[in-house]
Amino acid sequence: MDRKRILLKITGIVQGVGFRPTVYKYALESGITGYVLNDETGVTVEIEGTSLSTNQFLEKLKKFPPPLSTIESWTETSLPAENSVVFEIRKSTKKSTISKSAAISPDISICNDCLREIMDPDNRRYRYPFTNCTNCGPRFTIIRDRPYDRHLTSMSNFPMCPDCKKEYENPLDRRFHAQPNACPDCGPVLYIPGTSISGDIALNHCISGVQNGETWCVKGLGGFNIICDAFNKNAVLKLRKAKRRKNKSFALMAKNLNVMKNWVYVSEEELKLLKSPAAPIVLLRKNSEHLDHISPDNNYLGFLLPYTPFHCLLMEKFDALIFTSANLRDEPIAITDNEALYLKENGVVDNILTHNRDIVHRCDDSITAAPNGNPLMIRRSRGYVPGSFRIAADLSSASLALGANLKNTFSIGYGSKIWMGQHIGDLVEKKSFDFLCSQATDLTSLLDISPLVSVIDAHPGMELESVSNKIIPDAELKKVYHHHAHFFSVIGEHNLFETEVTGVSADGTGYGADGNIWGFEFLSWKPSGDNKLLRVASLMEFPLIGGDICITEISRIAYSLMKTSNLIGSDDLNPSFEFMLRNRINLFMTSSLGRLFDGVSSILGLCDYSEYEARGAILLQKCAESCTLIPETTQHLTVSIVAQDNQLKIDYRPMIRDLLKLKSSGISTDILARLFHVWVASSIKNVLLSLDVKTVALSGGVFQNFLLLEILENNLNECGISHFRNNTIPVNDGGISFGQLIGVSIENKS
Repeated sequence: MDRKRILLKITGIVQGVGFRPTVYKYALESGITGYVLNDETGVTVEIEGTSLSTNQFLEKLKKFPPPLSTIESWTETSLPAENSVVFEIRKSTKKSTISKSAAISPDISICNDCLREIMDPDNRRYRYPFTNCTNCGPRFTIIRDRPYDRHLTSMSNFPMCPDCKKEYENPLDRRFHAQPNACPDCGPVLYIPGTSISGDIALNHCISGVQNGETWCVKGLGGFNIICDAFNKNAVLKLRKAKRRKNKSFALMAKNLNVMKNWVYVSEEELKLLKSPAAPIVLLRKNSEHLDHISPDNNYLGFLLPYTPFHCLLMEKFDALIFTSANLRDEPIAITDNEALYLKENGVVDNILTHNRDIVHRCDDSITAAPNGNPLMIRRSRGYVPGSFRIAADLSSASLALGANLKNTFSIGYGSKIWMGQHIGDLVEKKSFDFLCSQATDLTSLLDISPLVSVIDAHPGMELESVSNKIIPDAELKKVYHHHAHFFSVIGEHNLFETEVTGVSADGTGYGADGNIWGFEFLSWKPSGDNKLLRVASLMEFPLIGGDICITEISRIAYSLMKTSNLIGSDDLNPSFEFMLRNRINLFMTSSLGRLFDGVSSILGLCDYSEYEARGAILLQKCAESCTLIPETTQHLTVSIVAQDNQLKIDYRPMIRDLLKLKSSGISTDILARLFHVWVASSIKNVLLSLDVKTVALSGGVFQNFLLLEILENNLNECGISHFRNNTIPVNDGGISFGQLIGVSIENKS
C-alpha cells in the first residue's frame, strides 16, 4: 500500500492551548504515525499513512483545531516515507539559530471542567484556588522564555507530585503538558504575609474581613487587586479616600451573570465579551440606582465575572465586590508582596491575601464595551496580551513604538505582524516609565526581535525620546503625529491601506502638525499621489487660558468659549483671564473636541473642576442620556461649517450662543446636553457630506462616549457613508502605539 509522509509547520497561538494533544488524538483516530512537537516557531508535525488516512487527519485538524488556538500560517511539505509505526509527542526543541516566533498565549479564564472540580467535594482539587488545565489558566503572566515549557515559567519552583505528573504526561488527559498544572499537594498556596495563616483558612480570613467592612489587597493573575464589599458604603468611602478617587468609578466583580443583571442591562454582544476566554471588564448600562455610589458620574458600571478558581471561591459569599487595581495614583499595579505591603503601610488597604507563584509580567484587567452592538476596546491588557495582529503592509525593519504619555501602551512590529504590549498607564511617575522600559525590553526578548527603529509621538516635549534611548540606544528615531496615529490605527485594524478614506480623530489633547493642540481633525487618506494624508477640516480653534490647567479647571474653557462667542459682558469679565487673552500669555490654541465637551459641561453648570480626566464630558453624557426624546418644538443648535485657510472649519460660536439662549429660556439641562451631542454628530456628518466622503474612520477618546457614537453611526448609516472604528485596538490613546507602527509601514511603502 502506498504511504505518504507530510511535514506540517503551523504557527500562531498553538502552544499552551492543547494543540499537541489534539493532534495526537486525531492521529490515533485517523490511524496515522509520526510525531508532533513544540519548537520556537510554533508546532511541527510529521504524519505518515495512506492518502485516505492523512487526508482525514488534515481535514479534521483544519476544521476543528483546539478552540483556544489561532492558526496564522500552515505549510505542508512532502517527505519520503519512513515506515514509522507509532505516533508520538516529542519534547520541545530549542535551537539558538532559530528566531523565537511562536505566538505567546494570553492568560485564559477558568474553564467549566476546572470550575466543576473545585466545587466537587470528592475531587482532589476541591477548593484549590490554582486549579487549571490546557484549556485555562495563566500563560503570559508566568512565562519567562520560550518555548512555553514549565521550567521557563514561574511554575518552575513547584515540582509536580506523582498524580499531577501522571496527568501531565498522558496525551489523552486534558492536563497533558498544561505547564501551570498543580494541586494542593504540590502547587502554589494562599497566605497572609507576616502570619502563619495559609490555604483555605487564609481565604476565609479575607472573606470575614471584607464582610466586616475591611479593604483587602488580593493577588490574582496579573497583579494585586483591592476588594471591598460593594454594598458597604462606609468601606467604599474609605477606599475612595485612600485612593483619592472622590467620584471616579470603580470596577466590580459579580458572583455570576444572574446576579449582575440585577443592576445592569446585558446585550448579546456584551454577554459574549463577559464570557469570553479573556474575561474583561465590560461597561454596562445601569438598570437601577442601587450601585450609584460605585459610579456616581455616569450611567454605566464596569463589571467582570470571576476568571480564576481563586475568584470563584472568593465570590461564594458575595454578590458583588469592588475590584480595582492595587496601586497608588499614576503607579503600576502591584505584583509583589513588598509592593502590596507598601499599600498597607500607606493606609490604602487593611490587609493582604497573597500567594507564592510569582507574577512575571504585570497585566491589569482589560476593559471593553459593545456600543451599538459592536465591540469597543478601551483598555487592552490581561486576556488579550500579547496577541499579535497581521497587517496588510510591511515593516521592513523591526520597530518599537512607544505610544502616548496617557493610557500608554507599546507595540513591536516586524514584517507584517504587530504585537501590542499590555496597558502601562499614564506616564507620570518614574515607576510607570520603568514599567514601560522593562516590559518593552522583556517582550522584544521573548519575541526574539531586536528593533532597529523606534517610533514616538511628534510632540517636542515628550519624555519618550529618552525612554527610547534607554531601551534601544542606537535606534533610528521616527516620529508620528498623535492624531495621524489615531487614524492609522483604524486603517491598520480594518486593512484600509488601499481605500480612499477620511479619518475623524477626536480626543482631548494631541500635538498637531501646525504646532497647536489638535483634537477634532478630519484627515483625508488617498492610497496614491503625492499628498496622501491631508488635514481637510477641523473644529475652529479657541484659546486655552493657562494651557494644561484647563484640563482640570474647565471653567476656564467655558469662559474662553463664551468670550470668543461674544457672550461675556462687562460685569462678567475676569481681569486675569482678560490680561492673558489680550497679551497672549500662557495661551494655547486648540481644536479639541474633548475640551469643547468640557467647556459645554461647565457652561451648563454640570462641572467646573475635573478631578479626573474627562469628568466634565462624562457628566455631560450622563445628563444627555436622561433625555430620551428632544421635544419637536425645541430649536436645534446651529451647525455652521465655514471655509478657512483652504480647510473646512466647524464654527462652534453659533452653537454656544444658541445654547445660552435656550438655557435662559428655561430649557432643561438634560435636553441641552442631548442637543449638544446631536450637534457634534450633525457637524461631523455635514463636513463629510461637504467633502463628498464615501468612507470614514473614527478614532480617539471622544468616541468612548456611547451616546455620541450611537447618534453618529445612525446618521452615517442614513447618509450611506461607510464607517469603521476601532474594535480590538483601543479607541483611546492606548491604540496610539499600534497606529504609530502603521504610520511607519505606510511611510516605508511610499
